[in-house]
Amino acid sequence: MRGLKQIKAQDILSTDHIIKFFDDERFAEKLFSTGEMLFRPIKSFKESKQPGRGDAQEGKSNCHFSLYCKEVKDALYEKLCDVTAVHLDDSRPIYSYLQLRSRNFHPNGAIYLNPKMLNDFSSGKQTFCALLDRVPFENKVLDFLKAHDVVATIANVRYSDDDVDVGIIMQTQAGESDLAYFQKSKAYEEQQERRIILGEPIDSLVERGVGEKFGDGIKIKIGDLTKMGYIAKPINFY
Repeated sequence: MRGLKQIKAQDILSTDHIIKFFDDERFAEKLFSTGEMLFRPIKSFKESKQPGRGDAQEGKSNCHFSLYCKEVKDALYEKLCDVTAVHLDDSRPIYSYLQLRSRNFHPNGAIYLNPKMLNDFSSGKQTFCALLDRVPFENKVLDFLKAHDVVATIANVRYSDDDVDVGIIMQTQAGESDLAYFQKSKAYEEQQERRIILGEPIDSLVERGVGEKFGDGIKIKIGDLTKMGYIAKPINFY
């Protein structure tokens, strides 16, 4: 395992890193050596029973409104139903990681994580973290996707229990935007999640040779990342 990287105090405010959790150090090593990333369909997170990682509300947006309709010959609109949520396409491929902020870094090189975050992403096995410089990592992802003609959206998750704007939902359903996929309940706020969503079904990506089918997801390899970060092991102090 690589030694812990020391972060200078003067670099803290400009630090822009992301962190990805793994149950097995080998998977973290594959990320660095080959750029191996496993994209899973949104429904796999929706159906997961693992607390923290699983979220039954994935792919569902809160949007309260009433639907009215009238026949051509009628003068008045009749209320048909009240809509309290909109279900989005849960087959879309997604890759998630966590955005570190300045408050996560200490001048001595240590990285502070919310204990609840660790609990959410620790499955009871040994937990390993891949720490990456965000910008070069995401640029490499985008370069790979562009070379394979794959559309993607990368953004931070917004944590709110408010309704998603109806316009955003309509744009998402029309394929003009993916923003509706980037809102989650405030109950998950400590995760500081950032995600990549691909604009093409997994089977289509596999057929085009973009990646390899793995379970219900797809593995893609964007190339060597060893100069962009390191592997660390989180330790709880009581």
